[in-house]
Amino acid sequence: MFEERPVWSTQAFYNSLIQRVGRKVSRVVIKKINKTLAYMFSSGPWRLCWVKRGYDPRTDPDACKYQVLDFRSKRSVYRGKPEKVRPQRLASMIGPTLAKPASQSSTVSLVRNTDVTEQAHADDLESHVYQLGKRVNQGQKLFQVCDVMLDDVQDKMASGKVGACTEKDGWLSSGTMDSMRVLLTHHVQEADMKDSAETLTSSTT
Repeated sequence: MFEERPVWSTQAFYNSLIQRVGRKVSRVVIKKINKTLAYMFSSGPWRLCWVKRGYDPRTDPDACKYQVLDFRSKRSVYRGKPEKVRPQRLASMIGPTLAKPASQSSTVSLVRNTDVTEQAHADDLESHVYQLGKRVNQGQKLFQVCDVMLDDVQDKMASGKVGACTEKDGWLSSGTMDSMRVLLTHHVQEADMKDSAETLTSSTT
């Protein structure tokens, strides 16, 4: 795998390995094996990434595409587990005539669709990739720039390249990563709003 890509985020490596071998692999085993094949930066533009031994991204201007774009999402994505909602809250959401009495059940499971489990599994194996229209799990995510499939982000990277690598910004000019983060945030928020609108429309029909 390091022959085709010298720098991998831990999640990208894990997902890609599962797709290759067709089954789950212990992260502990991966860590032990990779220690002989790669090393890891604890901070900086390539932090928490496995880097092929013998390769130094600080000496390769093209390594800007492997730099890490950290992103924090404030909203969660539905991943197939039913959301348990107390009857009182459900009544306020959909109206008292549709809610089940509290005596029948302490919780009510809400499931969006029957294909969600299979889709969630496929999404998990692509969790290191961001594509247009995709929603992101709540919390902090680390995307490598090459795994952000957005034209405006890629264009920003291309225009932000510089001739010297710095400890903070790598091969990109100061502020470029911040601009890319703003673009990614905009796309994620658009995806959230679109999904919420579609959910509202389907619930009223």
